[in-house]
Amino acid sequence: AEVEQRQSGLDELNAILKSKDLLDEQKVDLQNESQEMDRFESELELVEAKGMETKSEIESLKGKTGELERRIKENQEKIRELTDCDHSSICPLCSSPIVDRAKVIERYRNEIRALEQEILEVIESEKLLVNEREELRQEYKRLRAVLEGRKDLDKRIGQFNEKTSSIERARGNANKLSVELDSLKKRLVEHDYSQVERESMINLKAEIHKLEFDPVIHANLQSQIRIKRHIESKYQNLKKDLKELNKLEEELPELKTKLNSLTEALESESYGVEIRADLSSLVDELEKMNYDRSKHFALKNELSELIPYADRLSEVDRAIKEKPGIESEVEKLKASIKEKTARIETLEEESARLIESARELPEIEDEIEVFATELKELNKTRDELRRNV
Repeated sequence: AEVEQRQSGLDELNAILKSKDLLDEQKVDLQNESQEMDRFESELELVEAKGMETKSEIESLKGKTGELERRIKENQEKIRELTDCDHSSICPLCSSPIVDRAKVIERYRNEIRALEQEILEVIESEKLLVNEREELRQEYKRLRAVLEGRKDLDKRIGQFNEKTSSIERARGNANKLSVELDSLKKRLVEHDYSQVERESMINLKAEIHKLEFDPVIHANLQSQIRIKRHIESKYQNLKKDLKELNKLEEELPELKTKLNSLTEALESESYGVEIRADLSSLVDELEKMNYDRSKHFALKNELSELIPYADRLSEVDRAIKEKPGIESEVEKLKASIKEKTARIETLEEESARLIESARELPEIEDEIEVFATELKELNKTRDELRRNV
């Protein structure tokens, strides 16, 4: 029997060793998959690093856009101050004499146009970076989905290592069993086995023969003992149930007393006096308020529909608050326009007068020539009179 057992074990171990070629193929496949997963992990790290860099660049561009908008507002405020103080010869920004106000305003406007163009370029760059970040996110999700199989691969690698270890153990055990089997076969051929056991078996048979052992009686007694084996467990369960029953009988009077007191409290309605009073007062208040749940839900729905208009209402309130200031600015501008119109009219009148004067210049020049000729003649007459005297 021992030889057959060892031979059966050796056959099973040889069957296990036959799967070594299949394990070699699995090893190659697992190595390829592991290298592929390592490559995906490297790509994931690169995508993650690039995504963080892109996010930093987007935040930097947003900060740059805010700075440019702030500079535009500053230039607009400077233009407004220069326009409001157009009647003064002192610059409101630096408190120094201003020569060409229009040129300064135009310079600020050119700066605003340049800043707006730069903002457009920054926004375009930001859009490109946002698109790139979205592509990186999609690539990141794809790689994460692929790397979800890493756990399964590690499990398969662990199973492969276990199989490899089992193959190695099987090889060692097969060699050991082969040696033992050869030894057993040799001992079996030479009848070199179980001398003590064989002697003991002979003595045991002699003793059984002396005891007049009957297998039929032994089997009958064994079956009777097996039938009564469950009585012990039932006895233990009975002891446990009796203990629980005594405990319940001790607790039962107290529970009955508590039940009677609670029943009396329920029948007399002497429980929760303050809470019942609060509930009755609350019911009275609800009746006085004529509360209607359907109306409440209807008003709630109307309010939820009106919530989007709250922002518009706040904008209208802000516009109403800003309206007086804007109207005052408009009045100032109208007054300034009137002053400038009057000044233009005055300048036009002076210009017309100068033009008329310029037209009279030839006649005046002719008169001056006539007067110069007469002056010469008078000078000659004077000289002659002096000589005669």
